[in-house]
Amino acid sequence: MIDEIKALYRAGHLTTTSLLGWSVFLLALHPVWQEKARKEVMNMILNECMRLYPPAITVTRKVKREVRLGSMTLPANMTIFMSILACTMILKYGVKTFTSSNRRGLGPHTCVGQNFTTNEAKIALSMILQRYKFTLSPNYVHYPSDIFLLSPKDGAKKLCWTPFHVQFMMKSQGIQGPPYNFLHGNFKEIVEMEKDSINDAVDHLSHDIFPRILPHIFSWKKLYGVNFLYRYGVQPDLASSD
Repeated sequence: MIDEIKALYRAGHLTTTSLLGWSVFLLALHPVWQEKARKEVMNMILNECMRLYPPAITVTRKVKREVRLGSMTLPANMTIFMSILACTMILKYGVKTFTSSNRRGLGPHTCVGQNFTTNEAKIALSMILQRYKFTLSPNYVHYPSDIFLLSPKDGAKKLCWTPFHVQFMMKSQGIQGPPYNFLHGNFKEIVEMEKDSINDAVDHLSHDIFPRILPHIFSWKKLYGVNFLYRYGVQPDLASSD
């Protein structure tokens, strides 16, 4: 029983970490599929991810007695080393058609943790997609590494995460704002507005300083109302003058 629990943990937990890392990487590389993933194509995406980046890249089997395998006769005590990665790279289905896989083995020797892994990955990835959008950092270096399992060398550290749940929550209440721009949010727009406002002349002794001091708030208030979201970087801020 203890050995079974250990096997379940190794096969159904550590592999999930690898699967999620590569899934996030691929969705960051193909942002259009992030939206599709939010519309219930999770199985296809996870299967395609496991085809391209299988967490376990090899399977070994020990021959207990002489056996005939295809055109080969294998002696007892021989170890068979099977490359999952080599087999999956032969297939070129793509995410639209790749809906199933036998990368975890078949029959009585199938992966003991496959159901646990699949359900755990679906739940975790669904929660991530509900809360974030993500893109690859300009500094990202593609470095797959086989350290017990196939994983990105730096994990998901070099992805740019955009909080999504705040935007979704506020939008459901009718609160919107200027569109988010990669990495810097609305920072560049704010800087440009401030430069322009400083160069504009002000009426002599005018007390109407709002457009000059906070030109972005002044402009976006007219476009989006008294309450709206904008971003310095990736962090959303609520501007309120209600």
